[in-house]
Amino acid sequence: SVGHLMNSLLTNYLKIVKGIAVESVEPDLSFLDYAQRQHRDIVENRYEDMLSYWTERLENLPNLHQIPLLKVHSKQNENNAAHYALILDKALSNKAKTYCSNNAFTTFNLMHSLFALWLARVSGETDIVFGTPVNDRHQVQYNQSIGLFINSLVLRNNVDHSLSFQQWIEQCKSLFLADVTHQSMPFDLLSNVISFE
Repeated sequence: SVGHLMNSLLTNYLKIVKGIAVESVEPDLSFLDYAQRQHRDIVENRYEDMLSYWTERLENLPNLHQIPLLKVHSKQNENNAAHYALILDKALSNKAKTYCSNNAFTTFNLMHSLFALWLARVSGETDIVFGTPVNDRHQVQYNQSIGLFINSLVLRNNVDHSLSFQQWIEQCKSLFLADVTHQSMPFDLLSNVISFE
């Protein structure tokens, strides 16, 4: 929606500069329509199939990944965090893009697969679970609306060390595509049903 907002601002600014009247254009669907639809779907129990999918997909979740810490954390929540950025050099970035292009993967598929492998390596676990935000604009009419149309998607992969890297990334992609098909299940509703610890 930022692109749409910037485009509208620029278009209207240019009209004002040229002395052209600016017309107010309402989007086909607004964020309010989105929220009301989601509420209606909850009330009418339209998420039953998705809930069945997620209940099976997330059965027996691990409580917490045991990732080695740099320091022992106090029991008191300090809300102190650090930000670590990893920037790939241009050559490696181009190789990754070429690999993805040649194998019909997205860059996200590749990074998701690599992150899951890294978590498995540092934690010593094979059942890897993490979340990612996803775009929740399933209807074209929402594309012209301004608002935060996102949901949280749980990604779960079981690392099988006998797979080749190509097989591993194919498996991750397949699971991701199945999860995305069920991404409309509101995470807050899912978390009320499934215990995340």
